[in-house]
Parts: sequence; structure tokens; C-alpha cells
Amino acid sequence: MQTKIKFNPLVFARYLIIIELIVILFSTALSNLIEITLYSLCLLSPSIRKEIYDNSKQPLFKTSLAFIFIIFISTFWSIAPLNIAFGELWGWRKILLLPISLALFYDVKYKDQTINIFLVFTTIICIISLWNIFVDKENGVIIRNYATQGMIFSVSLIVLLNKLLHNYKKLDRLKKITYFCLVPILGLNILNIQGRSGYLALIVMVLISLIIYMYKNKSNWKFIVSPLILILLMSGMFSSKIVAQRINLGIEEIIETLFRDGDGKSSMGIRTNMFILSVETIKENPIFGVGNGGFRTEMEKKTKNIKNKGVAVHDPHNQYLKIIAEFGIIGFAVFIYLLISATKQSPEKNYSNYKEIALIVLAAWITTSLFSSHFSTFTEGRFIYLWLGIMLASKKIILERK
Repeated sequence: MQTKIKFNPLVFARYLIIIELIVILFSTALSNLIEITLYSLCLLSPSIRKEIYDNSKQPLFKTSLAFIFIIFISTFWSIAPLNIAFGELWGWRKILLLPISLALFYDVKYKDQTINIFLVFTTIICIISLWNIFVDKENGVIIRNYATQGMIFSVSLIVLLNKLLHNYKKLDRLKKITYFCLVPILGLNILNIQGRSGYLALIVMVLISLIIYMYKNKSNWKFIVSPLILILLMSGMFSSKIVAQRINLGIEEIIETLFRDGDGKSSMGIRTNMFILSVETIKENPIFGVGNGGFRTEMEKKTKNIKNKGVAVHDPHNQYLKIIAEFGIIGFAVFIYLLISATKQSPEKNYSNYKEIALIVLAAWITTSLFSSHFSTFTEGRFIYLWLGIMLASKKIILERK
């Protein structure tokens, strides 16, 4: 007798989200298709809608809805043409992945599956990338661009490092050997790619991981392990010619733009010029901003008569400046509270490891967003909303509501 397979929309939605976490790293079209399927499923499925309702008391869920509301209403006072303003609104649909993931991933089984699939995928890509660098003598960029790849590999490295630091005794021999081998392999890739965001993300995440390890661990081994990891990290950073070149180049570009009257057409030069123009815009529209999508329109006006200067009218390369410029101080305050509310998630002890890895990655995104808009870019934005939603989803709040 043939067994009939029953379609479960909740399970299907969860695996769509896991697949999305991987697909965003290499395919825009497929990622958009998965998103549309997921959003349609959420609208049409009563069981998913119920899960979303039951999760509505989660702190991060509520603040994400508040920020979505700010994005939506600011579209209507935007100085941008309607097609651009609504285009930006459509682009922000990525943030819906956060409350949806929070609603569906309270079961640790799916959290673990997400981590394992992510680690397997990034390990394979890392090996291919290293072959590309050392054998084919190419740049080794497989995931999107060098900045994105460096950040994603940094996340993988930190997940593995935290498994070794906090769960070493629980790991079997094969996993210990595998993780010990993969950490330096991922580090080697990050330090041989030209992504300064990757370097910064790695440093931030390693430092925070070690602070947590020093605080939680009662063994005296922490006084040996932590300095050793720091020494290895700094040795790798200082011995890498690519890292040294990229950091020195960034400093030189800033000095050239600010103090030598350079044209600022370099990467850091554009960021410097856009910082000045963004601050001007904020001063002119401090409370409500220029509206969703209005940044580009305002920058086009300000840079109309600027010649031979490096500018990027679509993005100041600073997430916080862009949010204040478009949504004003009010919108910025809501966004900051969204970030803070992540720390109030997952109070249960059995979720502590997932919460730590979520907040460590969030800290890296907060830091790199001083130099890029990593909460609104296509790949990094989707990744952080998915990662936070999956890792911070809490069952306790759901049970209390029921």
C-alpha cells in the first residue's frame, strides 16, 4: 500500500528559509523566487499565520514591525519620485524575513540544521576559493564579492570556534579534528581576499567570542587559550601582504581626500565625501528625513555641480547616516531599539549558544555598517535578518502566550 505524503506548510516554509540563507550568496533571481514563494505561503497558510500571531510578543518581532512601519510611512513623504520611493519600499521587503524566521525557528532541530547546512556549504566554497587563489592564481571570489565573501566566511569561522570553545567536551574526535582543521582554512581564505569588511568582521567576532569565553569558562585553560587565539589572529593579519596593502590603501585614500585635496574617487575617498554630504542632508531634515528612497534624489541635487569628485549618490556607505537621512532621528531611534531588542530574545538556557552566536554576528554587522549599508544591501541585509530570526527565535514566549 502506497503511503500518502502529507504537505506541511510549516516545514516547507522552514526549509525555504534555510535554502534562502544559502541561495542569497550566489543567485539574485533564485533568491527573489524563494522569497515570493515564502511570502505567498505565509499569506495563504492558516497554520503559518497562526505561528506568526503566536510569536508577536517577542521583543525583536515587535520592534521589527515598528521599523517596517517607519519604512512604509516614510515612503509617502519621500522627496523621491513615486516610482523610486516605492521601488525602495519593495527593496526593503527583505526585513520581513526577520519576523517570519522568528515565528518558525523556535525548535532547536531547525536551528542546528541551518548551522550544519551553512557550514557544509561555506566549507565547500572555501576550498574551491583557495584552489582558485593558489592554483589558478585568480582572486578567489566565489560568493558575490570579496567583502561579502570575507564576512560570510568569518561567520563560519566563528561558529566553528565557538563550538570548540564552549562544547569541546561534547564533540566526538572526528568533529574536533574537522573543526580544528577548518578554522585556519577559513582564516587563510579571509586573509587572502581583499575585503576589508571581512577583516573587520573577523576581528570583532573573535574579540567578542573570547570575552564571552573568558566570562563563562571556569577553567584556568582560558588564560592560555584566549591569548593564543589572539596571537594567531594578529600574526595572520600582520603577515598577510594583502591585508596590509588593503588597510594601508584605505588610510592613504582618506588622507588624500581630506588633507591633500584629492578627488576622492577611491573607495574610502567616496565614503569620506559622502559622509560630508550626508551630514548636510541630516542637518536640513533632522526629524523625519527625506523619506524612503529620498537619499538618492537629494544627493543628485547636491552633486549636480560637483565635478572631478568621487561620489555615490545611491548610498553613503554608512548604514546609520543613510537611515537618519531617509527616516530622520525618529526612524533611527526605532532602528537602534530594534538592535537592542535582539539582546532581549531567547531567555532559555538551552538557547544560550544560539543567542550568543546571533549577537556576535550582529555586533560584526553593526561595526561594518559604519563603512557600508549592510542592513539594507541585498546579500548582507538578507543574511543578518535570516540569521537573527533563526538563531533568536524563542519557544518560551510562544508557550506563555498560548
